[in-house]
Amino acid sequence: MPLFQRYLLRELLLNAAITFAVMSGIFLIGGALTILHKMEVLTLFTFLRGVGFFVATNLDKTLPMTVLIAVVMTYGRAAAENEINSMRAAGVHLYTAYAPALLFGVCSAAVVLVVNDRIAPGISASKREIIRAGLMDIIETKIERGDNHLELDDRSSVLWRTVTEDGYFLDLRYKKYKKSGDTSSRLDLEIFAERARFRFDERQNVVLMEAWNLKNLYGGAVGADSVVEHVDNYAISAGDEVGEKKLSEHTLIDLQAAAARRYDGARRPRQYRTEFQKRVAGAFSCVLFVLLGVPLAIIFRHGNRMVAFMIAFMIAILGYYPLFLLGDVLSDEAKLPPALAVWLGSGILGLLGLGLSYTVCRR
Repeated sequence: MPLFQRYLLRELLLNAAITFAVMSGIFLIGGALTILHKMEVLTLFTFLRGVGFFVATNLDKTLPMTVLIAVVMTYGRAAAENEINSMRAAGVHLYTAYAPALLFGVCSAAVVLVVNDRIAPGISASKREIIRAGLMDIIETKIERGDNHLELDDRSSVLWRTVTEDGYFLDLRYKKYKKSGDTSSRLDLEIFAERARFRFDERQNVVLMEAWNLKNLYGGAVGADSVVEHVDNYAISAGDEVGEKKLSEHTLIDLQAAAARRYDGARRPRQYRTEFQKRVAGAFSCVLFVLLGVPLAIIFRHGNRMVAFMIAFMIAILGYYPLFLLGDVLSDEAKLPPALAVWLGSGILGLLGLGLSYTVCRR
């Protein structure tokens, strides 16, 4: 690799390291706020593990943005200091300057693909396990404080009259709300139990509520207007639905296998195909950001970090992610095939990036 290409690659890696540290710090704060919002009381150990998992599961967003900002900073500074012009004056074609960025983008895309396929699914499942296991700590803390109300998350809550010495909750009322809308008018389920207790099932990884004289006040959990003398397997979760594996917990092979089955739980095969395409397209975004970032950086000719962040914001927030979300909606509503819908935005921006690159290299 020529000296100038090695120089650009070294600058790319340095800028990427700084940017990645900043981006990880932002997601660290976001993860902490999210976990504190979801759970009222957490042990320090559970909180730290939850924050770490939150940061790790967002690597598919952190790494592409790192690539984009590092590319804009490196090539913008090289253009601002006339290094690009000096290279042209020496008879070196501008296409050769793309090589370090493309190498960096392809390697980053491979890392994101491995994260999406092998690391993130396991971390997502572990994160859910930690939150559910920590729910028992929360319940015990509430009892010690003498509280009689527990917000499991922004969708469900438990209220009781008192707790006996042997750990039984008397006159317990459990409410669960729909995912969207005003919770005051979007009640999904309400049950009442004269006596209940909670236990954590390690095998199923859920908190189970054993209830006596359980009555369904609203919704269809145990049958409308029914009274059940004893229910010992009603699962209480903190946020996520119990019994069905989340899409984020599937590997790429799992998604392909699930999409091939005609029926698979409550989800349609289209949802699995869409998730598969989204992960591959998300990894490819690293290469896409190189195609867009390099010519724009050379055009604007600024190596300032704030300018680099502004250009990256323009590309990602105003261009890439809106088109990515649009493709997700089109696929979900069956307007287009999953592959075409998900890759539509990447195709448009990819052609734009190639056009800009051609224009910059020819002028």
